[in-house]
Amino acid sequence: YWPPKTGTYASSTQDISKYFKLPQPPVWMDSLLITDQINTYCQNIKKFIAQNLGKLLMTQFLHEYNK
Repeated sequence: YWPPKTGTYASSTQDISKYFKLPQPPVWMDSLLITDQINTYCQNIKKFIAQNLGKLLMTQFLHEYNK
């Protein structure tokens, strides 16, 4: 029970862990996979934007040229 019956509070992490469950660090493999998925998604967006930006600039140029 908290606080200990001696009247003193827990002074170290080991003492605290008796009373509270410490959070577990995230699994590194999950973080790595999520990071790679985000990176792949960003690369696909970059390619898509580069292709369509070229098309947009070309159509704007042709539109101005045909006026």
